Amino acid sequence: MSPLTGAFLTLLFGPMAVALVLAGCVILLEKREKPPRYVEQGRPALRLVHN
Repeated sequence: MSPLTGAFLTLLFGPMAVALVLAGCVILLEKREKPPRYVEQGRPALRLVHN
C-alpha cells in the first residue's frame, strides 16, 4: 500500500471510527437515561386515566 493510499484510508476511516464511538456512547447514555423519563411521563398519563 502506498503512503498516499494509507493516508487517504486514515483520513476516511478515522473520523468514521470516532463518529461510531461517539454514537455508541450516546446510545448507551440514552438507554440508561430513558427508562426513568418514560416512567415519569407514564405516571401522569395513568393518573389522568384513573381520574
